[in-house]
Amino acid sequence: MTLLEVVLYIALSAIILGAVAVLYGVVQAHESRLHAETAVDEAANELFAKVTQTIRSSERVLSPSQGSDDTTLTLGMRSEDPSSVVFSVASGTAYESDGDTTPVVLTPPDVVIDSLTFDNFSTASSSDSIRITLTLQYKNPGGRSEAEYMRTYYATANTR
Repeated sequence: MTLLEVVLYIALSAIILGAVAVLYGVVQAHESRLHAETAVDEAANELFAKVTQTIRSSERVLSPSQGSDDTTLTLGMRSEDPSSVVFSVASGTAYESDGDTTPVVLTPPDVVIDSLTFDNFSTASSSDSIRITLTLQYKNPGGRSEAEYMRTYYATANTR
């Protein structure tokens, strides 16, 4: 083996190691992005499932009034215990309370609510209909650009 062959093998090894390092970086960036998207999507699904289920099992919408919107939703329930349920947002976190107990956190700590709006577009002759607009953002403590993720979701539910 000559010196030229050794230099060629070292250069070829360096190129292969560089390509592997770049590929590893791309995979890590994709994993960070996928984790952020999954966390936000799961938080939205869980929040929508809870809110829409509660709307469907409620008797009436107490707030917001017909034709208006608000960041808080108050529902009159069919049973007396609890008589009402309130969904609200504070400091980027969604809460559910029944007025008598400590509010229950509905969003995970790695997701922040950018906006949450409840639109009551029902009419006097129809059942209450609420459109929910939710914008969630992944909390990116590392500041990595590939983990920046924000998405807006919509859902509608009616009282029965």
